[in-house]
Amino acid sequence: MTYSYSLLDIITLDAGSWADWFSGVASGLAVIVALSAYPIAKRQRRAEQHERDQEIGRAVGWKLLRVLNHTADINRHIQSGLSSQTQHAPPGFKFPLVRPLGLPERAVLELNQSEIDFLLKAKSAELLMEIDMCVGRYQSIAYSMGEYKLRHEALFELMPPPVANGGTIFSHRLSKEEAARVRPYSIMLDALLDGIIELTRENLARAVAAIKLYNKDMERHFGKPLMDFETDEELAPELVGARQ
Repeated sequence: MTYSYSLLDIITLDAGSWADWFSGVASGLAVIVALSAYPIAKRQRRAEQHERDQEIGRAVGWKLLRVLNHTADINRHIQSGLSSQTQHAPPGFKFPLVRPLGLPERAVLELNQSEIDFLLKAKSAELLMEIDMCVGRYQSIAYSMGEYKLRHEALFELMPPPVANGGTIFSHRLSKEEAARVRPYSIMLDALLDGIIELTRENLARAVAAIKLYNKDMERHFGKPLMDFETDEELAPELVGARQ
């Protein structure tokens, strides 16, 4: 049996048509709700991405700061040794004053792919390059310091027993033959130390510059400072003077 319904005796619909009409209205309302929810979901995704970017940006900052701090530690160790010149130190050589420094493995980490992608997204290609070079220089410093330790120990094995002790500096009395034998090793060891000193000084200067660039780029990208690092201007006076 078929039933029909009329609306004010103007529109007449059978039962199936009413069901279709209500179904269509419900579908339309569902579409409207879905469309109205889309901007909310989009804003939420944007906020979540912004938060992830901030976390990655902070991770980049901490890695850069570790490079600076570890390089500064090496520089501090070297300068402390060089400043302890005593009467027991042989003239013209630095290596007796600077003891080898043991460095932790993987103290400084390279940027991972998500951090690289973030810096490119933030239009910080220059900062990316600076950090990469700072990490590379630090790795070279760490490798050279390891070589310095090995050669330092090998050289002192060639020495006769010390005749005087000036704290951390030992004096050896060498015969002409012994002096001739150890002199080439002494020259090479001092040259290696000179290279470490120069590379450390350069890395300090570039890391200080990278910290300043990091602060500038993060403020530009996020609209406010992300991690406003402060650096000691005395770490790299040559660079500070050049940029003023």
